[in-house]
Amino acid sequence: MTMWRKLHRYLTLIVGLPFLSWLLSGLAFNLFSDNALSGRTHFQITPIVETKLPCNFNLQQTLSQLNVKRPQHSISKIRLSQSLGRSILIIKSKKISLTDTQYLWADTLLPIELTQQQLLELAKASYRYKENDDNNSNKVTFSTPELLPEHFSRFRNEGSTHHNHYLVQVNDRLKTRIYLNGNTAKVLAHLNQQSDVKDILFAFHFFDFDHDNGLAFNHWFIRVVAVLTLLLAISGTVILYRKLKLKFQRVC
Repeated sequence: MTMWRKLHRYLTLIVGLPFLSWLLSGLAFNLFSDNALSGRTHFQITPIVETKLPCNFNLQQTLSQLNVKRPQHSISKIRLSQSLGRSILIIKSKKISLTDTQYLWADTLLPIELTQQQLLELAKASYRYKENDDNNSNKVTFSTPELLPEHFSRFRNEGSTHHNHYLVQVNDRLKTRIYLNGNTAKVLAHLNQQSDVKDILFAFHFFDFDHDNGLAFNHWFIRVVAVLTLLLAISGTVILYRKLKLKFQRVC
């Protein structure tokens, strides 16, 4: 009985800290609105510019060219998009059980590889200048696009196999950071000091402090706490059972 009591006491202390952290961080999330910590204060959807495919564009011929370049892949879906005033072909193909996505300029059928100037233009197009803000368009400046290291995998599911992700920093009041994908011509995210607060709360809620690696909900620490919680429940059940058994014996 003493062993079970000690085990239950130690498990309560160990498991109580994560539970307290989950409770406090969860309550903190309820104090903010959904948009307050989103990091999208200055975000705007990139304006859609009417673009046209080349007059000599032939879909069947394009498919044939792509099949010659990648004979082992079967094209399953083609979608037309646009960015920076140019049409983009988004091609999904399958090889056995793997799905691959290509982003090509529709006019040249070449893979997208944005230049520094194009990246900066894309970042500025996604930035909205707020009226009556002390940081207007004359004061806000954008840094040179910075290529992020390959181990930075926060946006690893955003359609790029080359991890060709860039960062543009803005010197506004919230220190906005704009993340771009140089292989898809997409704006991945806007983050700022407000979204950093959300990252901290998520870190304490899920005990995942590696923000650059994405948010994990089922990492080793969560599993350990789950096992300890199970042991806590078992030890508590054993103690309760023995107490009830002893009380029943005394009554009899």
